[in-house]
Amino acid sequence: MKTISNTISSFLEQPSKSKKMLIIYAIQSLAGGMAFYFAFFLGSLKFSPQIIGFIVSGMAVGNIVGAFVMGKMSDRTNPFYSSYLSLLFQGVSYILLALTKSPFIIGISMFLLGASSYAYMAVSEYAITSFSGQDERKRACALSLQNVASNIGTLVGGIIIASVSEKLAFNVFVCTGIMLIIFSLYFRFENKRAGFYIEKKTCSKQTNEDKHLYTYSLFFIFILGIIFAQQRVGYPIFLKENAGKGFIDLILTVNALLIITFMTTVSNILVKKNHLLVMGLGVALLGCGMFLFYFIQNLTGILLICIGVTLGEMICILLAQLICFQSVKDGKQGKAMGAFKGFYALGTIIGASLGGVLQNRYGINAVWELCGVLGVSMFIICYLFNFYRIKSFSLLKS
Repeated sequence: MKTISNTISSFLEQPSKSKKMLIIYAIQSLAGGMAFYFAFFLGSLKFSPQIIGFIVSGMAVGNIVGAFVMGKMSDRTNPFYSSYLSLLFQGVSYILLALTKSPFIIGISMFLLGASSYAYMAVSEYAITSFSGQDERKRACALSLQNVASNIGTLVGGIIIASVSEKLAFNVFVCTGIMLIIFSLYFRFENKRAGFYIEKKTCSKQTNEDKHLYTYSLFFIFILGIIFAQQRVGYPIFLKENAGKGFIDLILTVNALLIITFMTTVSNILVKKNHLLVMGLGVALLGCGMFLFYFIQNLTGILLICIGVTLGEMICILLAQLICFQSVKDGKQGKAMGAFKGFYALGTIIGASLGGVLQNRYGINAVWELCGVLGVSMFIICYLFNFYRIKSFSLLKS
């Protein structure tokens, strides 16, 4: 209960604009949770697997484009207006997806949905984190609350779409689209009513160390994207073979509930630690945890592994995003958040393709071996990078 009260109190401590944006962020994530299941309903339209694959890949490409483009725009335009456009296009995309049966229009709509959803996440994360000012603890708290909001929305969206029939699901998509359009109007009015102001750094110059940290954070999230993609490639098949469909739903629910319950508490602890070393431990826990699927197939073991993997996920995402945001100078944070989301999306696309090839050629265990190798490798790189920073600092002082 204490962890839940920490989450609630952390939310209440946020600035008024942040609270409103976090609520809308959760609602947008609810829509994202529904979009995750859209491929299942494409089958009801009697499309071939090739067409379904083409349509779904359009959304993945849109994720990359939307993140990079909107991230760059966020530093030049009012984020409220960018949020308005992103939610508006998402709403229109959902309505088009539900009302058409043309593969071409559905493909365009999925690309637009992918672009606008990642564009909104990039600009929203930039704005909410910026409202926290220069205090690192408050920034970490803001990032953790965004993860909490995202998982609340995704969990509720998944429950809604999984509990309705295929025919009724398309009506849900229409209602979702209308809801997003309505909430986009908040940003439209807010853009006219008030400006977007953030506290500037005392010194906005980016040091060489900052540049190295920024580059490393993007490389790190790219590798994380590859590891997370294996959950999409290997998780469903592995869990279905060893535990059944009902256990898959249980694992996804436990994952979301753990993040919702403990994310802010974890952030309060991590912000006081060495970010690089703890981030390395997190990715090792994530990668090696998934590697243990190579040896363990019983339900209790799988559940314990998934809890450990979720903890590693919380550590990695939070610290990588915090380092990325804090390592750039004023006027570039929006671009940084867009690049962060874009490299993550790129990693998931490459990771899904790589995992599929490994699984087809060598079996499911090759996927877990990949996760283990990447987890250990990134831990070593984090350790060496941290050692290099300490050594460089010592040389400067001498």
